[in-house]
Amino acid sequence: MSDDYLYKEYAFISIDDLWVKLRNQDIKISISSVQLILNRFYSCGILDKQVGEEKKALFGLLR
Repeated sequence: MSDDYLYKEYAFISIDDLWVKLRNQDIKISISSVQLILNRFYSCGILDKQVGEEKKALFGLLR
């Protein structure tokens, strides 16, 4: 089974940047909730661990 159809482009984003992007989309969320979500994504293997606050996220999640 080939996974060539999967979108594999990555983008780097900090927790603060992601929080601002969500707030600009009128999504009411606390920065601690964003941090919790990114930590859960990491524990599930959706995100790769990065140094400091930066996380590697699937580009599609940021649109």
